[in-house]
Amino acid sequence: MQLLRRVLYLQAALAAIGGLVLVFLPGLLVSTFSLSPQAESAWIRLMGIQSITLAMLAVLIAQSIEEKWWWAWAFVVGNTLIATFAILKGALGLTAPSDRWFWIAYGAGHALIAILELAGIGRTGQERIPE
Repeated sequence: MQLLRRVLYLQAALAAIGGLVLVFLPGLLVSTFSLSPQAESAWIRLMGIQSITLAMLAVLIAQSIEEKWWWAWAFVVGNTLIATFAILKGALGLTAPSDRWFWIAYGAGHALIAILELAGIGRTGQERIPE
């Protein structure tokens, strides 16, 4: 259970930091992902707010991990889908050649978090049975 709790706290910290960057520095996302300069910053800021909200949910689950550990599956699904999308975008060349490494690294980071969450869920599942 401790592994899952730590992974959820790690994910919450990364999501909160990323969300704050998106809310207060939307231009950073535009330049990093080579988006059109006309990209609407309101959508980027909304994505940051969503990221902060997910971070808060991860903390809530981590704090009541004894009863709610199986809720972490939602984060596994989300991270797996993000990883798949980002890695395919980079690998298939759907972005500028100079940005491919960033998309693949971004996807790999989400894949790593999903794998750690799966390991934590597996270990916790051996200790607890969902109610």
